Amino acid sequence: MPLSERYFFHLVSSHEVILDEEGVDMSTGEETLSQILQAVNEFIKEAVSCDEWQGWSLEITDSIGSMVLSIPLTDFDQMRSPLH
Repeated sequence: MPLSERYFFHLVSSHEVILDEEGVDMSTGEETLSQILQAVNEFIKEAVSCDEWQGWSLEITDSIGSMVLSIPLTDFDQMRSPLH
């Protein structure tokens, strides 16, 4: 069983996909979700203030392409992070 897993953070809209080709290595186990949420939280703090991301989702996949989490960026209040 691997000690780490690579996760990819793709940006997806109804008309475009921006693939994360590098991904991020994160340790496996109970802290994985916490690490993913921290990475998402950092992205959302920057992205939700930009109108250009309205209608987009952040889709997180593992190294074999299985969806781990999908978060619509339009669901968040621009003044605070949804993951606190």
